[in-house]
Amino acid sequence: MKTQGSKQLADDRQLFKSHWQQGQMIRRLIGEIMYRFPRVVPSIVGVAIAFTLLLSTTAAAKAQVGERDLVASEQDAGLAPPRLGANRGELTREDLLSSDPLDVIDPNLLPKDGAFVPAPREELAEASARANSSTIWAGDCGYQQAIDNAHLSGGVASTHGSWLSVGGTCPSKANVDTYLQGYWCGGYGCYWITVASNSGDVSAGGGRGNRVTARRTCGTTNSSGWRSFVDVDLIGVSDPSGYTYSPARNFNCTPS
Repeated sequence: MKTQGSKQLADDRQLFKSHWQQGQMIRRLIGEIMYRFPRVVPSIVGVAIAFTLLLSTTAAAKAQVGERDLVASEQDAGLAPPRLGANRGELTREDLLSSDPLDVIDPNLLPKDGAFVPAPREELAEASARANSSTIWAGDCGYQQAIDNAHLSGGVASTHGSWLSVGGTCPSKANVDTYLQGYWCGGYGCYWITVASNSGDVSAGGGRGNRVTARRTCGTTNSSGWRSFVDVDLIGVSDPSGYTYSPARNFNCTPS
């Protein structure tokens, strides 16, 4: 199940409310200090500390919500998905460890001591051109998530996500989120980095017109590892969460 921009916005506004409530508590603390110790010098220090905490708390909350408001409005408008670290410099080890697979990361912000490299042999698998999930039941609908293997065409790496109706009564369309990842290694270790994503409402079956494509232009022709995954949400039906991954492939392309 994907997290919509509007839901994230609501969550962040709740976060801001929590910060605001903390601010109210600090204001009451200031009042209590001034009431109990009106002529004592340490009370002035206490007021200054409390006031500083109030300002920093409010500013942090506004900054978080302001940035997320922009992300949510872009998602709701169908524009580019959020990029991890897009508003600051090079990503840290903590950024990479805490990143969600749904975060699209700008390769230019990855640490300079690393590079996109071929995936190790154990990540590779001989498989058909498409990976299907087992049958998932949601209400009266039995369906499968489907994701093509990442592939190279005309200097662009891409993949296609879709869904299959395999039993019962399914809705006419589902929302399909498709993600493309590259294999990156650096001083912090090796990670699958999500470099592109796309979302759309499509009918079951796959094929042209019934699939959602994620793509990334190649920056070099060096060999590197690629894989993809898909998340399908039935429209109007509550369905379980979970992603379906393609096997990894190596080909002569690194993300730009």
